[in-house]
Amino acid sequence: MRMLTLSLLLALPIAQTRPAQPRDAAPAPVGTAVVAGRVVADDPGNQPLRRVSVTLASGALQTPQMMLTDDAGRFRFDGVPAGTYTVAATRLGYVSAFYGSKRAGKGPGIPIAVLAGQQVTNINVRMLRGAVVTGTIRSPSGKPAPGLDILVQQIQVVDGRRRMSSSVSALMALASGPVKTDDRGVFRVYGLPPGDYVVQTTATSLGSSSEARQVTAGEIEWAKQTAAQGSMAVAGMATAPAPSPGRNVSYAPVYYPGTTVASEAVVVPLGPAEERRGIDFTIQLVPTARITGIVFDPEGRPLQGAQISLNAADPEMANIASLLMGEQGTRSGADGSFSISSIRPGRYTLATRGSPARPAGRQPPGGSFEDFAPAGLGALFGGTTPPWWASDELAVDGRDITDMNVRLQPGMTLSGRIVFEGSAPKPDDVTKTPIAFGAMPTSTSPMEMVTSMMLSNAAGVTAPDGTFVVKGLTPGRYRATVGGGSAALMMAVLGQGGAQATPWRLKSVVWNGKDIADVALDVKPNEDVSGIVVTMTDRPTELSGAVTDQAGRPTGSFPIVVFSTDRAYWTIGSRRVQQARPASDGKFKISGLPAGEYFVCAVTDLEAEDLANATFLDQLAAAAYKIRLADGQKLVQDLQLR
Repeated sequence: MRMLTLSLLLALPIAQTRPAQPRDAAPAPVGTAVVAGRVVADDPGNQPLRRVSVTLASGALQTPQMMLTDDAGRFRFDGVPAGTYTVAATRLGYVSAFYGSKRAGKGPGIPIAVLAGQQVTNINVRMLRGAVVTGTIRSPSGKPAPGLDILVQQIQVVDGRRRMSSSVSALMALASGPVKTDDRGVFRVYGLPPGDYVVQTTATSLGSSSEARQVTAGEIEWAKQTAAQGSMAVAGMATAPAPSPGRNVSYAPVYYPGTTVASEAVVVPLGPAEERRGIDFTIQLVPTARITGIVFDPEGRPLQGAQISLNAADPEMANIASLLMGEQGTRSGADGSFSISSIRPGRYTLATRGSPARPAGRQPPGGSFEDFAPAGLGALFGGTTPPWWASDELAVDGRDITDMNVRLQPGMTLSGRIVFEGSAPKPDDVTKTPIAFGAMPTSTSPMEMVTSMMLSNAAGVTAPDGTFVVKGLTPGRYRATVGGGSAALMMAVLGQGGAQATPWRLKSVVWNGKDIADVALDVKPNEDVSGIVVTMTDRPTELSGAVTDQAGRPTGSFPIVVFSTDRAYWTIGSRRVQQARPASDGKFKISGLPAGEYFVCAVTDLEAEDLANATFLDQLAAAAYKIRLADGQKLVQDLQLR
């Protein structure tokens, strides 16, 4: 963790907490402002960078504006409506840059406040040349391994655990295909921001999804003897029986410096624009196993069409790629049987979901999205969550696991009601305000948070009277999300309000007298949960103000952190732990904080994972001051740095 002296800046209130004053209605955007500047290299020469893609984004724009810099590194956006904007720059070989950001590759930086007709022409963006990792991958025989997929992932520490974080660059690599070794077995990954990384080969092109059988020395000797006997064979001469066949093997994912265990991977630290050579290692063949068995419904009858997925149990293996793609999976046959092959040694979870057999004639030809999608995605996009489940922990050591009986059991049910508090008209159709429960996020990566909840999402059915039922949950720790569709789910996971077509916002999810909207609801086997009350409000809280430096000048250089005084709410994605990035005029605003008591402070630097780090928040709390928000209250609190 960074030293607190570099992270915390004391901020004193220079105005008493007070109700927000009425303001004139904001003028309609007229599109007369200009935002312009230059992009230069972040090095002693500060050379201008040409053909950099610059993006101007804001809620005032339906779509972000983009343009390329000229030979002098200049860019200019004309006809910009009044509003608050972010400026980002990308170029191959360089780390993505955000105007005002203090860390390479980290956004969103300082938002730019733009007035109607204003000429904002001093936006200078510095871009750091990305770091490079290069090395050679060889096969067990020592020969170069060409065409091999390479993943370079940044390390993130969450709650004291090391995880492989999927950054934006990693997601782009996933979309376009990972880097591959050339005909010499050499790979080169560039454009990386400073940080700690692990290097992994997936061995895709060398048989990650297929297996081969090793030929033993005994088989070779038997073949020689059989061939020799064949050349001298006489009628009736018997040949020796064949020896036992060798084991099936497959190439395993390997981490630098040559281990198949993620926790044993050696971290490769990279500084600004550093080129790290010699990241050489050898891929490995490991014995593979096969799992076979039968799936039974809760009544003990073989079940056809059950969804079976095998996923690595190692938390360090979890990243956006594994969440989206999973490990291996199949569906049970007509007799309930299933088979999964090419399984490498390791600890796994065999997760099975099933539903009663469909009536004859209702099986869609060729299958449907619901047939092959993970249960959560099927529910999210209009399918149903299979009501039966089973989960088995397996240790695979290269030996086959046969005759495995998987007995499904009914999933758990959550039920309650949705109520609306406020003066706005209630929704005409309450059934269009659905509720869902998704797994508590374990990563601060926004995409991983959203993806994890989507894949484990169980959608409820809301009745016209506001009562709802969520069926088919498996045991685990869940968080409620309220709203329609994946966009609302994403905004809820990220703790952001976003643009809403309705004035209604989530106020609380109360069960057993406690608001569980920002904490985990533990769903246990064979225990349904009832009596949940989801409250929506049309009067969300608002905390706003302006930040000034020691000389009284507005500044947007210091993020504001607002977090609950109750440690129980210091969870990933919590609405009660939020940050605000003041604009260039020093103004900030946070909407939708639940009522309660909060710490408020300004920091010199902030990363997303800091908001989920209890030690970091404890340090901030020691020097922060407190405010209290009531339901629907709008407070203005100006801050002055000292």
